[in-house]
Amino acid sequence: MKIETYSCDECGSLRRESNHWWMISQIRWPNVTGYCILPWCDSGDRDVLVHLCGLECIQRRLSKLLSPHREEPHAKES
Repeated sequence: MKIETYSCDECGSLRRESNHWWMISQIRWPNVTGYCILPWCDSGDRDVLVHLCGLECIQRRLSKLLSPHREEPHAKES
């Protein structure tokens, strides 16, 4: 019997049965790429980018994923 152990891709915590974990998947449409946050699911997770243990780790990872897409505010002219 094979037992798989998952750890949080952000903080390294191990998943236990009582934990309420989340997954982030990438979604692609023509000319658009986005992210979808889903409750943990053992089946069909081939498109999952990361497994996360809670809201704090979701926020940190989304910040990392979205940071390349942020535009820098324009400097004020004097």
